[in-house]
Amino acid sequence: MPRPSLRLILVIVLAVLLAALGYWGWRAGREERARESLRELSVKLPAQRVTDPKTGQVLIRLDTESQRRAGIVVVPVERIRWQKRLRLTGFTVQVPHRVAELRSPWTGVVEPPPGGSSLTVGQTIQRGQLLGQLVVPWSPADRMQLENLRRETNRTLAETEAELSVARGTVERLRAVGAGAVAAKQRLEAEGNLARLEARAGAVQSQAQALQEALQPDQMALRFPLVARADGCVTAVHRRAGEVVAAGDLVATLYDPQELWIEAFAYPGELDVGAIPEQAEIRFPGFSQQVLVARRVPVAQPVDRQQQALPLVYRAANPAARLPVGLPADVQVGVGEPCDALVLPRSAVVMHDGARLVYLQTAAEDFAKHPVDVLEEDGVHAYVRPTLSADARVVQQGAQTLLSEEYKESIQLVEEGGAAEQAQEK
Repeated sequence: MPRPSLRLILVIVLAVLLAALGYWGWRAGREERARESLRELSVKLPAQRVTDPKTGQVLIRLDTESQRRAGIVVVPVERIRWQKRLRLTGFTVQVPHRVAELRSPWTGVVEPPPGGSSLTVGQTIQRGQLLGQLVVPWSPADRMQLENLRRETNRTLAETEAELSVARGTVERLRAVGAGAVAAKQRLEAEGNLARLEARAGAVQSQAQALQEALQPDQMALRFPLVARADGCVTAVHRRAGEVVAAGDLVATLYDPQELWIEAFAYPGELDVGAIPEQAEIRFPGFSQQVLVARRVPVAQPVDRQQQALPLVYRAANPAARLPVGLPADVQVGVGEPCDALVLPRSAVVMHDGARLVYLQTAAEDFAKHPVDVLEEDGVHAYVRPTLSADARVVQQGAQTLLSEEYKESIQLVEEGGAAEQAQEK
């Protein structure tokens, strides 16, 4: 491959430099045009800088048309009970008691279900769905052992069905007793025992049927069904179709995603261990704009000894499995004692000489600045101490324009003084 010549390299470098210079000039020109537009607006607005004779406060007076041209919008203040918010980084994790394991009951070979495909991560499943089958080959020499196993399974099935019949009779009898407190408690216990016996009878019946089919004269293998025990999705596949598994080996992990936990960590100095908040507001940046209110789960988790981080876990509903596991979360918890505060739009607060100010509409055409103590800010609101009256009207849009109008004369004096000094130097 021929190497590029030195002239071609110089041309490319020169083109890049020219492009960068042109972009810098365009950015500088745009900023200058924006400043010039602000100056022109400031010059064109017929604003008056007057002093209130009663209070000595400086007022900016603008008529209604000038307010419209300047885009000034005024809103009333809102008083709330405010609490400092601590932001923590977290992730969605699985709920332990909603994780189900699919294990092999025999030593054999995993096969996909008849007419179906192998398990895949993320696959949605339903309770009782056939997920695969375990093929256990056997030789004629094993027939006696399988016959004994079948007889033992049939005996277990008969005993379970007898217990199931007694349990059904008990439930029916307790239902007929009445709605008394003791009877209701006994009925619930009996119904729970009935559900456990029905599940055990179904499992034993499935095993007996598999043994019956395996002992047919033309069968040389036992096919045991692998059935899902709960609704959910497949989160991990540990054994693929065609692999040999031993009895008790983990074949797949299933998870019911109707509920999620959000795990976050607080570091030393951020949170008092004796006052861990029970409630949190959770957002998922870039995934959903909805604010999720979750409650803390009192689970014991090991503390990160290297950083001494305090683990916090919050419970969240997850209908239709909308939120996946492993999703980054913005966890906000309240710390400290609640206090009274005012909610202002973030655009209402302006900076001048190191102080934060807002402009209040004191009359139909008069505006006056007022210092505020900002407790906290986010991208939309500013929370300030309640030093304003309850009926105060704050300039939401156009506060920066009013600030420019108030100090326009001093800026012009500085510019004129600078021009005079330059003229004297010349």
